[in-house]
Amino acid sequence: MADSPGGSLDDDLAAAFDGEEFDEGFANEDGAGDAQEREDNEPQIADYGSEGEDGGKPSSSEDTDDLDALEAYADKGFAEVETLKREAGIEDRPAKRMKMVRFGVDNNSPGGRENRAGGSSTAAGAGGGASGSSGACQHPVWVFGLCGVCGVSKESLESSTGDQYGQYLSASTSAGPGGDDGARAQAGTVRLKHLHASKEVEVSRQEADRIRRDTVSRLLSRRRLILILDLDHTLLNSVHMNEVGEDVAPRLAELQRREQEANLGPRRLLHCLADKKLWTKLRPGVFEFLEGLRDAYEMHIYTMGDKTYAAEVRRLLDPSGRLFSSVIAKDHSTTATAKHLDVLLSADELALVLDDTEVVWPGHRRNLLQIERYHFFPSDLRKWRADGTALLEQERDESATDGALATHSRVLRAVHARFFSQEDPSLPPLDERDVRDILAEQKARILKGVHVTFSRCWAQDKDPKREPLWQLAEGLGADCLKDYDPVITTHVVAAAGGTAKVHQARGDGKAVVTPAWLQGCAFRWERLSEKDFPVPEPSQADGRGSSKGSGAGGASKPSAADELQMAMAAAGGGGGA
Repeated sequence: MADSPGGSLDDDLAAAFDGEEFDEGFANEDGAGDAQEREDNEPQIADYGSEGEDGGKPSSSEDTDDLDALEAYADKGFAEVETLKREAGIEDRPAKRMKMVRFGVDNNSPGGRENRAGGSSTAAGAGGGASGSSGACQHPVWVFGLCGVCGVSKESLESSTGDQYGQYLSASTSAGPGGDDGARAQAGTVRLKHLHASKEVEVSRQEADRIRRDTVSRLLSRRRLILILDLDHTLLNSVHMNEVGEDVAPRLAELQRREQEANLGPRRLLHCLADKKLWTKLRPGVFEFLEGLRDAYEMHIYTMGDKTYAAEVRRLLDPSGRLFSSVIAKDHSTTATAKHLDVLLSADELALVLDDTEVVWPGHRRNLLQIERYHFFPSDLRKWRADGTALLEQERDESATDGALATHSRVLRAVHARFFSQEDPSLPPLDERDVRDILAEQKARILKGVHVTFSRCWAQDKDPKREPLWQLAEGLGADCLKDYDPVITTHVVAAAGGTAKVHQARGDGKAVVTPAWLQGCAFRWERLSEKDFPVPEPSQADGRGSSKGSGAGGASKPSAADELQMAMAAAGGGGGA
């Protein structure tokens, strides 16, 4: 059996405890074959029993002779099959999706090994392994409420210990000779919803820690990192069919016709998912992005969509089934409104995330590369209350070679090369490196040497250092100043024109830009031209900002959606030639 991408522990677990979510091709191939083999090899008792001279059922005195004849016939048949297989050069292969997973035992046993997370494998095994020093099972994995090692029922274990469901008590293996034999260590469990259709695979927290340590060792030895990929607005854009108006339908039909003429096959970008009643448009450059990173990163899909949608989209992005190690949908997430890395049992210090929305990663913002949203369909753009026109209405699309995915592909390759660099003595040892530090280092180069003063970007009673724009500027490498300094300040970021800081900065020849300039620099991972983000002058008639050059529809202070749209257009996220 061919290993899954990267040979991840998640896939090993899924292979051992797979439910209804297995590959249909495997089921049709193996299931049908096994059924046919059983049918061919089962002794046909009724037929053999009717082979007497009178064609009737043999008497009870003949039962033993008939059974002996059946066994002899079966042995002869099996021997003939083996002979034919040898002559044809056919070798027995293990059934697909049937790997052995050893819980509670670190690789490279028996001596154990030091690992990145600290401590030895022996210690890890004692905490979450199959047995501790006393020989009692530590229940490292639960499947449908049964221990995957010893078979004990969690319900019976809890009834005997008085513990609640989801946790169990086990004898403390850390107590040495002379210790309290009655001491007990309480340990919770981690439910791995994405590994089984019934969501009933759980591992102890000690076992989860051991798997994480094993993941770190495996990835580092293969010079790979982890990349978690969002779907909607990151790799693609989907809308319901009933949201596609009559004015848009002809354009979709024309795009489909052009793709058919180009004979793109599975690499076409526009898809009609009839079962889901969806139109789905893949982001230009998505296939090059995924294939270009497959050797450097172990890739996982993580979407807030449901699992059937995730599975359908995975087939579009990865027809060969070789790119993604796992797919996590909202059904599998530990919380309904946020995404967390805990469901992967991975190492946070080796993981990066590509997502268009920062707020869904409250605990992992240092892992995040935020990409501008991909709005291809007009109805989707309206959902986000963003001004402007969608790419479909503009009859253009992002550039596959210089668009958002191409930009982030270059960044991800640079981060990977830096992480595994052996030439820079300033870097810590490989097993002590943190990809989040490497990412922050790369990002801080974008606006190095820039000194920013803000004007009317937040209320005066706010702490500026806690404001997102201030933190974004610092993350890009800029120095932020509370007050305008004619000597030090190089840029004034203003949400509106007409302020004293804006006038003084212009008089001193400083750059004056909207906040969208900062977001655009972050999206493109480079310092963008300040000319593309001018702050409008106030109107002499009524004091309101003019629409000239602002793209804000005449408003002096562009809305957050307007600024985002301006940043996307200037950064190439709204299309490229």
